[in-house]
Amino acid sequence: MTPSTATGAVNFYNNGSTTALGSGTLTSGVATFATATLPGGANSVTASYAGDSSNAASTSTTPAVVNVTASDFTIGVNPGTATVVAGHTTTTPVTVTIAPLNGFNQTVTFTCTNASLPTGTSCNFTPATVTPDGVHNSTTLLTFTTSANTPAATANITVTGTSSAATHTATVALTVTATDQSFTLAATAASYQVLAGQSVVATVNLTPVNGFNTPVTYTCTTPAAQSTCVGPAGATATSPVTFTIRTTGPTTELRRPFDRSPRIFYAALIPGLFGIMFIAGSRKRSLRGMRMLGLIMMLGFSTMWLGSCGGSTKAQNNPGTLPGSYTITVNATTGGTSPITGSTTFTLQVQQQ
Repeated sequence: MTPSTATGAVNFYNNGSTTALGSGTLTSGVATFATATLPGGANSVTASYAGDSSNAASTSTTPAVVNVTASDFTIGVNPGTATVVAGHTTTTPVTVTIAPLNGFNQTVTFTCTNASLPTGTSCNFTPATVTPDGVHNSTTLLTFTTSANTPAATANITVTGTSSAATHTATVALTVTATDQSFTLAATAASYQVLAGQSVVATVNLTPVNGFNTPVTYTCTTPAAQSTCVGPAGATATSPVTFTIRTTGPTTELRRPFDRSPRIFYAALIPGLFGIMFIAGSRKRSLRGMRMLGLIMMLGFSTMWLGSCGGSTKAQNNPGTLPGSYTITVNATTGGTSPITGSTTFTLQVQQQ
């Protein structure tokens, strides 16, 4: 400002805007304002002085042109390939490098495109984010983790780095080879005994091979009639697991005499009905007729009473689970397109109560 004795504040404007970017206080004729909000490209900045008691308001006639180059980054991977055995994690990580451009110093977050990952595969970044200092490169390590039932396959994995200003990608060629993992199942006892109508608990151990740690689903089958074998709900890889085998005992039903001799009942009922019809057809209700009716009714009830004198009988209704030796089979599987399976058997001895 001229003169240098002017006091007050100077406002700064960009590209003809009527909204000030900010302001600076005059000191010895100079007002300074710093900003990081100018957009990329050429900016035309002007200054405006509101005046004081000794100096009139004034606006700069020649704008200051400020060229802003947008900061950015590049992303690269080394090596560009990775190999992993299904069920394991890559032993050699991929180095992902962020190189800043034009002072780039924003946080970059890393992700993998899920659609390109083989089934049961995840990608892991250590660290998950980096913040360059604007000058030096920043790196993260990428590893791939697979499950035992991940199918052998090759896929191009897209690695994405995202900041608030820009997004860039790189590609890693991933190869998954067949798994070397498996498991074995074994019952803790070769045989279990149970009385018909009761239950018994059998225990099965899962032993992993080559670090197997993928969840499995158990099923249990029993050939014994009217018996069930119930294992753990859902998928589990814990060891040991238990299975409850329930059997059914024989049942009997005690029938009442009338239930047992319905034909005797109807045989007794018929004479009574004929007696009623005979009396009803008579025009004269004589004392002799009434006596005859009573006699017929007595004969009917007597017949039913005689039919009930035979006592009660037991009729077996359900034999339940028959005594014998049965082979119980327990299966386990990881599922998926390349399942790993295992099975074991043990004997169930059902005994008579």
